[in-house]
Amino acid sequence: TWSRTKGRYNINMNYSFGKSLGIAGNYDEFNLRNNYGPTGSDRRHVYNAAYSIELPNFVRNGPRFAKGALNGWQFSGITQLQSGVNLTANTNGSFNVNYNGANLANGQPISPSTVFGTPSIQLNPVLTCDPRKGLTGENQYINGSCFALPTRRGESGPTVLPEVFGPAFFNSDLGLFKNIQISESKRLQFRFQAYNFLNHPLFSFRNDGQNTRLIFNPTTGKIDNPVFGITTEKQGRRIVQLTVKFYF
Repeated sequence: TWSRTKGRYNINMNYSFGKSLGIAGNYDEFNLRNNYGPTGSDRRHVYNAAYSIELPNFVRNGPRFAKGALNGWQFSGITQLQSGVNLTANTNGSFNVNYNGANLANGQPISPSTVFGTPSIQLNPVLTCDPRKGLTGENQYINGSCFALPTRRGESGPTVLPEVFGPAFFNSDLGLFKNIQISESKRLQFRFQAYNFLNHPLFSFRNDGQNTRLIFNPTTGKIDNPVFGITTEKQGRRIVQLTVKFYF
């Protein structure tokens, strides 16, 4: 944390680098240790900045109109920058996998009961490579070709799948204030505020969206979701607000 307050300036910045580990989910009811891993709140980098600056009076001994127009200005803002959210833990630890009625080699339907002999252990897809690597585009965050169907009893992916991060978050708000001192105890303030003033849209995964659903084709055993792991929509827009405040 870095904070500075002096005269007309008030600036506060903070940054954290960390990793949130704990019980990621109830994936294995027989062994609590197998449920340990990165949690859904794990964000490696978080940066925030808040500032408020009162501009000096540009006119001291000039006409009253010039003093009213050029003096009494203040601006403030908040900027946030965060690395992406843990997609694995926020999609039931399995990217909401759907085996779509596929069968094991012995003809039994793929399920925790047929693979493990109990429904108390979550059945995850088999990993053939690192789903964080081999990405083909800037809007792809999960490599779907790294997942495969279990084909026999006892075959499954790890209880806690590798942590995959989504797109980063960025937002910056800005406010411009004009203060008019009426008397010693009365003041009129005009506010012009813009949220996401840069109008910077963010590629996003929606909760329970199609883009994070791992759906298999039961015949081919391949991924049957062309948008899996790819962000196809943007969220966020500039919002402008005008306000008048009277202090007394």
